[in-house]
Amino acid sequence: MAASTAVLAPAASTTSGSRVARTLWIALASFVVVGMSVVGAVVLDGDTDRRKEARPPAGPPASSSFPVSAAPTSTAECQGASCFGMDPKYAVCQEDAVTYYTGSGHGIRVELRFSAMCQAAWAKMSGTSQGDVVRVTNNAGRSRHYTQQWGHDAHSTMVEALNPDDAKACARTPRGEVCATVPVSR
Repeated sequence: MAASTAVLAPAASTTSGSRVARTLWIALASFVVVGMSVVGAVVLDGDTDRRKEARPPAGPPASSSFPVSAAPTSTAECQGASCFGMDPKYAVCQEDAVTYYTGSGHGIRVELRFSAMCQAAWAKMSGTSQGDVVRVTNNAGRSRHYTQQWGHDAHSTMVEALNPDDAKACARTPRGEVCATVPVSR
């Protein structure tokens, strides 16, 4: 019996040694997996923050006549003179805006848009090309323009106007000039 015990003893210790080694390997592998998950989460979260910080600001509004660092994030409010130079796309003025006059020619269409709430007007053009210019001018001689950068339509920023008859919208292209002079029937 002693011989069989001697034979079984090393086998038992080898099995318990294998179990200990296997348990250590499993613990080590688990630690590595958990550690890599934590490191990966920190790295990815950090990269996301860096990507947000490195992301270029939104492009300028389509009607801006000069570069803007970032698009406004909320709807702006203005009335009369305080609307001068503001993009209607980012103002409450777009909510009640109506096209009062149109004009067509040379393959383009021009509109005079007016907001009674804001007492402001702007010019809109469509069917245009890069380099075409749309301009709105009020009766006081103040004007705003936009030079088409891309696409086929654009709008100017606003000028103050008590009513739509206080402003004029025109577009100039290499083919000629078109103004919005035809009243829109209501």
